[in-house]
Amino acid sequence: MNANIGARGGASVSLTIRYLTVKAGSRTLLDAASADFPAGEVTLIVGPSGAGKSVLLQVLAGLAERSEAGISSTGEIEFRSTVDSEPSRTHRLGVVFQTFAIFDEFSPTANVRFALDHGGRLPAGSPVTAANLLDELNVPRDVASARLSGGQRQRLAIARALAYDPEVILYDEPTSGLDPVTASQVARLIAKTYARHPKTSIIVTHDFESLCPIADRVYLLNPATRSLQEIPREQWPALREHFAEALNSQEIVLREEDFESEATPPTNPSSETNRSSETKPSTEVRRPGRESPKTSVAANLRGAVATCLATTSRVAEEVVLLPYRLLPLWRSARWGCRFVWHYLALVAGPSAWAYMAITGAIIGFVTTYFTFRFLPYAKYTEPLLIDDLLASIGFALYRVLVPILATILIAARSGAALASDVGGKRYGRQTDALWSLGAAPPRYLLTPMLYAMLLGAPCLEAIAYWVASATSLLVFTFSHPAQGPEYWRLHFHRELISAEPFWFAGSGWL
Repeated sequence: MNANIGARGGASVSLTIRYLTVKAGSRTLLDAASADFPAGEVTLIVGPSGAGKSVLLQVLAGLAERSEAGISSTGEIEFRSTVDSEPSRTHRLGVVFQTFAIFDEFSPTANVRFALDHGGRLPAGSPVTAANLLDELNVPRDVASARLSGGQRQRLAIARALAYDPEVILYDEPTSGLDPVTASQVARLIAKTYARHPKTSIIVTHDFESLCPIADRVYLLNPATRSLQEIPREQWPALREHFAEALNSQEIVLREEDFESEATPPTNPSSETNRSSETKPSTEVRRPGRESPKTSVAANLRGAVATCLATTSRVAEEVVLLPYRLLPLWRSARWGCRFVWHYLALVAGPSAWAYMAITGAIIGFVTTYFTFRFLPYAKYTEPLLIDDLLASIGFALYRVLVPILATILIAARSGAALASDVGGKRYGRQTDALWSLGAAPPRYLLTPMLYAMLLGAPCLEAIAYWVASATSLLVFTFSHPAQGPEYWRLHFHRELISAEPFWFAGSGWL
């Protein structure tokens, strides 16, 4: 495919890996592997599912070090520009994720603009705009991102990656789960995109049949040798046989690893246990790799304590970092504010207004109705205490009941909503998409969440209080028609009136 690169002004960055070792947990996926990805070429990395292709892509994209999946790597990954002889360890990469990782809270146009604003600076008068990229890839602009079809979402993901102006584009399983006809259409889409935007492209896939026609070079990730084996072009027609051998090798390797893990004896056995096993006949049937009940309980206890300490230290760390998290250190203030608005709508949107209004109505009814309903010797005490009772109810609602109960309910509802949002972003790889676009998720997610809570919680508590007050007024008016609403207004806020015209006494404490 690279025959016309020079005529088109093609890509100018190559990628080289040397002696790369990649581990996922205790499993070694690559062992001192080396490979070259020349500038302006389309390179396939093929291999059976589970061989570690997507993990390798995460390593190349710089996402593995931010992953919590226990991925580690050693070796050299170098980028070299054709106009600069000195190699570099970092260059701008665009990633088209297998799940597409579209920001569903933004429109298709906003998704592309986000990448444009965080990518390289475009020269004045550049024709590269969000509208042009979306039209070029046939992505509708008037449809919400969440309502796009699978093919449209994939084209949007490619448009966003191109908008970042990357020097290398990484595709993660672009034809996964597709039928042969649709897979061929995706291959043609990638080829068409490459023809218009000639970038060094690396495609991780197990679907070599659909993507080989657009490739310049093919590497096979061999699970047996844990290496990247380059397949010469003349052997591409026999790639199915190479793939089958790799699949068989993977099955053998997995069986050997399972056997070794089962046959491994318990680690760090006590000397007392060893001595007793030598001198006393054992009636217990021991299986390879099985720990004794005492050892298992002790190991579980140590694990639980370690997990508790790790969680506690993480919470303490986040508390210390809280003031720092509040600093709006966004690469783009406009997009930082967009995320704040998104989370503010999630935390304190119309559904939250209704939720807090119901809360306030319940609190106002309970405090007013039951205070007067169960007042001891009401016939004698109520005429003497009615004004003080109203003032006490107003004081308690404003200073104690509404703030405490509303805060608990806001934390429960908003915490669940925010956790669901972040969990969905992690599952859908949107957090990785943010990293790949140069936008740190802690800044674009956690900081806006904090601002949303700081801005939204007081507003929601105000709604709860005013609804509680209105409910109290209604209850008092119906239960004491002789006094009426004017009497309520005269005494309800008596203990809250301050010299400040805009808020009640005690607002500073709140």
